[in-house]
Amino acid sequence: MDEIAARTRLSHGSLRYRRWKRDATSPPLWRNGRGLVAWASERDEWLAAERARDEAHHNPPDPIPA
Repeated sequence: MDEIAARTRLSHGSLRYRRWKRDATSPPLWRNGRGLVAWASERDEWLAAERARDEAHHNPPDPIPA
């Protein structure tokens, strides 16, 4: 979880809350003992999806001329 927090600049609390919500923004974390962990491949896929969602939000497609 430390690596995801560092790469996304989200706090541990924010990551835990997103995991609790279990929606499209949820990181692929699960409990292992007292900590939260993620597979590297799933973490990278999630980060790529977050990046794509952010780019789509900030760079909407041009409107189709009438």
